[in-house]
Amino acid sequence: MSKFKRSLAGLAGAAALLLALSACTVNSVDNSSDKTDKGSSSSSDSDEVKVPSIAKDGGLEVGTGLNEIDVWVDYQCSHCRDFEESNGDYLTTLVETDNATVRIHPLYFLDRGAVDGSSFRAGNALACVADQSPDVMLEYSAKLFAADKWSDQIFVELADDLDVSGVDSCIEDLTFGPWLTESMKDAMEGDSLPATTEIERVQSTPTVVVNGAVYKGDPKSNSAFVSFFEANQKN
Repeated sequence: MSKFKRSLAGLAGAAALLLALSACTVNSVDNSSDKTDKGSSSSSDSDEVKVPSIAKDGGLEVGTGLNEIDVWVDYQCSHCRDFEESNGDYLTTLVETDNATVRIHPLYFLDRGAVDGSSFRAGNALACVADQSPDVMLEYSAKLFAADKWSDQIFVELADDLDVSGVDSCIEDLTFGPWLTESMKDAMEGDSLPATTEIERVQSTPTVVVNGAVYKGDPKSNSAFVSFFEANQKN
């Protein structure tokens, strides 16, 4: 067993405990629409941790704005999908107008730490696309939430829709899997947690932090998040 797989096995128990505290628990997921293609079972046995080119503090960073926004998501999490549907365009606008730097932290609570789970593979696909084409990272993240089903082929097709090619092997081989594992471990244990002193570790998804302040409002509300951002933005 590789070091990568052993580390994932160790995370499984911790992830199960964390799920009980998460805004998105296993019981909240609609298991009738499984997004995983069970035929896609490729895994990485490499001990090398390859880091995406735009990785910072365990997230994928886009933008150069003064305001810093960190968003921890699990792509199976319905509350995370709600936040994306309500506020994804707003985050994109903040980045495009140089008002914010946004970091997306892909986690996989709902996989129970599994190496081949849905959220794990989705997070790796996001990292593959972001590594090659940072400018479309937020749009690709939105596409992951909007997709009716998932498979490695669908991840590639979603990238093709954004004119991103050449990510097939990165997606299929879980190239950034070890990085995802380290990032999730850091988030769960609070090791060098960026952006805030309000929380010691990430215990739910979505967890959204604006300039150190943790958003506790309704993930479905754009007006609530806009008000929160404006109240905490830097001048």
